[in-house]
Amino acid sequence: MHQDRRGYWYRSKRIGGRVVREYVGRGAISGLEAQRDACNREKAIAAREEADQRRCELDALDDKVKTACEAAAAVMDATLEAAGYHRHARGQWRKRRKRRKQREENNGMAKPKLDTQTLAKAKPAAKAQLAKAQDDGMRDLIARARRDAAAL
Repeated sequence: MHQDRRGYWYRSKRIGGRVVREYVGRGAISGLEAQRDACNREKAIAAREEADQRRCELDALDDKVKTACEAAAAVMDATLEAAGYHRHARGQWRKRRKRRKQREENNGMAKPKLDTQTLAKAKPAAKAQLAKAQDDGMRDLIARARRDAAAL
């Protein structure tokens, strides 16, 4: 609040992004109003400083929590990798597949030895079996979807 040279008291307000002067009055009552505005301004400054201090304390606490979360994530990553998982495309965790050699060693099975003639004969039959299995699988999938839709 300020007083012009004629003794009139004005209060500046921001309305709609513009600063507007509001006439308060003239004389002793206007001076008391100016003192009250000054007191309110000091209270607002003190409240703003207190809020800034609280924000700084919370930022420090947030940093501690962030550090703890990063440490927990590192432990989780190490544990999952040790358990045989890997991160697929930097996203979800997936169980790593065993290679054929490892599966054979684990199962105690010997690697089948096939010559080119046997493979040439087996390919058409294998393709037919695969197509049938895919058709059966699709039929089962469609039947399950229909049952689920009917249940809804």
